[in-house]
Amino acid sequence: MHKGIDWDDLRLVLAIARGAGLSGAARLLGLNHATVFRRLNQLEQRVGVRLFERFRTGYAATAAGEKVVALADRIESGVVEVTRELSGQDMRPQGTVRLTTTDALMPLIGRCLPHLHDTNPEIKIELCIVNMMVNLSRRDADIALRATGLPPPDLFGRKVGKFVYGVYAAKGLNAKRTGLSALPWVAPDDTVSHTPSAVWMTKHMPDVTVAGRGNSLPSILEMVRAGIGVGLLPCLLADQLPELRQIGHPAPMALDLWLLTHNDLRNVARVRATMTALGDAIASNQTLLSGKPVRQASGAKRR
Repeated sequence: MHKGIDWDDLRLVLAIARGAGLSGAARLLGLNHATVFRRLNQLEQRVGVRLFERFRTGYAATAAGEKVVALADRIESGVVEVTRELSGQDMRPQGTVRLTTTDALMPLIGRCLPHLHDTNPEIKIELCIVNMMVNLSRRDADIALRATGLPPPDLFGRKVGKFVYGVYAAKGLNAKRTGLSALPWVAPDDTVSHTPSAVWMTKHMPDVTVAGRGNSLPSILEMVRAGIGVGLLPCLLADQLPELRQIGHPAPMALDLWLLTHNDLRNVARVRATMTALGDAIASNQTLLSGKPVRQASGAKRR
């Protein structure tokens, strides 16, 4: 006789399916690999059926496992929906707000947090730095700060500024050759080919010499600082480093900056107050986002 499956079991199965294996599930659940392995074995022994096939490339749900995954997904969706509805009734500007943004925008959030704390001292911020778009519908976060051309249609958003990129070089790098295309570049690698900076390079600098590649903004920034080559970097970050200088066009790329939340949370007091305070603080930092003016070369002709 099968013993019952509780919610913790369902969460475990759902995490293994979404993470395509034990390591991915461990990250999603905040557990270690061995604990996930042990709990799955115990569950399968308890229900008397195998829920996942084990492959070298990952785990795949069996027919029985797919039924459990579908049930877990339905229950999670119901819980999330009820939670959003209940949250929407909370009219107090206090409590916890989970805010997510990217590593490129983290310094901007750091500048805005004092204003947020001063205006809303009873709101506690949980800051989550991830470079992929989190699922606001599943309450992975309450608010997302993102640089994007077009936010998802199911989210409520407020455009709060422009996030400007420039081409930067280390001061020791000889960047006097004619045209940016003649310079060595530090470029995003294939794992981040979908990002705006990678798309810009593919479109505008398709045939340049690539002296180095990075899979993240910090890795590209460090290689540019080391003088490996020039790179497309956010002015917010690069202008704060005295060893870098902006060259070429002062603003080859600018993205709209959005504060986003789920429609069901837009009228929650703590979410609304946080978005208002952050939006005001970001607006006051727009000159940092736009970058310093690029100095005209001394030998250039003036009209």
